[in-house]
Amino acid sequence: MKRLIALCTLASSLNLASAGEFVIASYGNVQAKDVQDLVTDGFTARFPADAWEIFIYSTAFTMKRRGQAICHAVVGVAPRRTYQFPRHHFSITRTATIKLEQWNDTEALAFETGCVRSAIINMMDIDPNDVHHPYKF
Repeated sequence: MKRLIALCTLASSLNLASAGEFVIASYGNVQAKDVQDLVTDGFTARFPADAWEIFIYSTAFTMKRRGQAICHAVVGVAPRRTYQFPRHHFSITRTATIKLEQWNDTEALAFETGCVRSAIINMMDIDPNDVHHPYKF
């Protein structure tokens, strides 16, 4: 867990947002610019960017012997600069059949970005009051 927190801290510091844009605490290859357009006005009314960050954990990999690609993404919101894995989160897993000779880093990034975008769309589709459930310490 300490390693994940350290990675999120580093990723968050690299994804500095301009005024009004969310900080994305991202562990994976997806950048803030890849998902910023999905953040709705209703969402930012409930979770102002100066107090909250969007947490993203994502990965994509291949099973070359089977010609399969797999991606997984977990997203949620956390109070800004807490680097918490969201207690209430939204996740998605996808698989795809691939042609190995056409699979490269660009394809892998597009596949992973698609997973993250789908998870964020799922998060944006519910009532913003149901998105974040705080940890009880």
